[in-house]
Amino acid sequence: MEFDGRSENGAPIIGAAFWKKGVVLTGRVTGVFQTSVGECYNLTTMDEITVPGNVLSPKMKGPVKGTDWSIGALKGFEMAVKQAFKKATKPEDRKIQLGDQLTITCIGLEQTTKGNPRVDFHVRIRR
Repeated sequence: MEFDGRSENGAPIIGAAFWKKGVVLTGRVTGVFQTSVGECYNLTTMDEITVPGNVLSPKMKGPVKGTDWSIGALKGFEMAVKQAFKKATKPEDRKIQLGDQLTITCIGLEQTTKGNPRVDFHVRIRR
């Protein structure tokens, strides 16, 4: 048996440049992986979405369509997830899990002292 995969064929990471106030993304968590700046989640969206290629990578040209995406390692997203689990009583319930349905809504951009605005989110997690 042999398996073969390429990172460039994986689910593109939707970064801060994609998000504008009112943008909503809903999907089911199909994977979790670590990056140098934090944890990311693979999502399969309910509907196909289109993302400008240059938002995903400066090398990409034209729109990218699909249902498999990744999100995470954004401070505002991490803050919203932490708040979502604030009332969870069991430690194992305080993190995103495979199969969770996420509805991620951009609620605005907050200016920071670091030069780049922080994207603020409302995150709803259904198990």
